[in-house]
Amino acid sequence: MTIKEILQQHRDYYLERFENALRASQDGVSEILLLLNNEEPNELFKYYRLDYLKKDENGENRIVEFNTDGYLDHEPLEFEVGNSRIEINPFVWNNCEIFIDNDLNDWNEFHEWIKKWIAIDDEYAQDENGFSGLIHNVTRPIEENSRITTAIDLGTAPVEALTELLEVFLNDGAVNEIKIASSIGV
Repeated sequence: MTIKEILQQHRDYYLERFENALRASQDGVSEILLLLNNEEPNELFKYYRLDYLKKDENGENRIVEFNTDGYLDHEPLEFEVGNSRIEINPFVWNNCEIFIDNDLNDWNEFHEWIKKWIAIDDEYAQDENGFSGLIHNVTRPIEENSRITTAIDLGTAPVEALTELLEVFLNDGAVNEIKIASSIGV
């Protein structure tokens, strides 16, 4: 099995459930981009694409987040890419945690990746299922247990979004190990 194949299985598992939840909620709109008003100094980490927004019985807007009851379970898989190692554990597509073993030399490519895949300009074409094909949010990378970690709600983004991010990390030159996992829901 290749990296893309296992990532596609994780995406398919999530999107099937996301699509079912959307079908059950036909009185709102999905994947709206917000800019949160919080203390985060870097605006990139303030963007948040909602799963779903609908009016409640009182006419008030209500945010609905779709989460799966389960996840795609498998043994941890290890892949060698050049001189680096990628470990893919069971993870939840809308709560993908990425751990890298070293701080990047340059975070600009990561920031450009966020801009591209969250579509800050909010211009995108929906796919045949009505999905944006975009990520929903990214947390600020932090150092934790001698690793750098970030969490990403991959939303309805294609597998290419995640493989491009892996390439950003691998091409930086500082990263030797990447681990994908989820601590919530798994």
